[in-house]
Amino acid sequence: MENHGCGVAYDLMFEMAWWNDTVDLNDWIRGYAVYRYGKSNADAEQAWQALKNSVYTAPHRTRSILDHLPSLSSQNSGLLPYSNKQLAGAWQNLLKAADKLGDSDTYRFDLVNIARQVLSNHAAVLHQKITEAHKTKEYESFKGASDDFLELMLDLDELLGTRQEFLLGEWLENAKRWGTTPEEKAIFEWNARRVITLWGQTPILHDYARKEWSGLISGYYHVRWKWFLNEVANSLKADEPFDDTKFQSELSKWMVEWSDARETFPSKPRGDCLAVATKLWDKYHDAFK
Repeated sequence: MENHGCGVAYDLMFEMAWWNDTVDLNDWIRGYAVYRYGKSNADAEQAWQALKNSVYTAPHRTRSILDHLPSLSSQNSGLLPYSNKQLAGAWQNLLKAADKLGDSDTYRFDLVNIARQVLSNHAAVLHQKITEAHKTKEYESFKGASDDFLELMLDLDELLGTRQEFLLGEWLENAKRWGTTPEEKAIFEWNARRVITLWGQTPILHDYARKEWSGLISGYYHVRWKWFLNEVANSLKADEPFDDTKFQSELSKWMVEWSDARETFPSKPRGDCLAVATKLWDKYHDAFK
């Protein structure tokens, strides 16, 4: 998938060196699911078939609207090269396998990662509703779609916060561990913040190594989008043109300040990923139909 999802492709590629015959991909996927979770499970195998038929056969990668600079442009939320409904089916099938596979750490990682991608994809749908409401100058519809968009971001942040691999705090604390003095720790932390936000001293490249991480979503991307959507809503309500140039200038200054700051974020997982993934499936699954 878009993040953390190339492993299966690399596994197959490296394994091909030991094969003389043509690989039956469906059989290989079934075997991979057993290998990955330690036991056979029909629901998990069906989830992996859905992955094979969606994200792993897509002709190109996509980028989440969430880590884009806030904008009313719809060019960044175009059509996916695969079916998000089909990918959501993989999420649902993994949930069905929870009783049998719930103790497997690889299962739990995959559950969170797949749910992450589905929700991130759905954010583009909500963004389109935002842009359409703005075009028609429907203030209440704009506010409603904006609230849904921002709420999804926080829901996603909560889900990612259940796994060590998706924690901004883990990234920052690991960077600081390389330093032997407070000054060195500060330098390493600055570099760790900059590589996922602004590149180097001059913020020419925005969101260079963008990541969908807990802490980065709630503390950085959500703040940007909330600020932007509130400003646009105010201009819409006042029936005045939105000064995007002024806003982007102010936002750029804030991003520099954030990247230079020393705020800490949780470096240990919080909550149960299975419980949160189930809660969010119950909340959002109708939207994927």
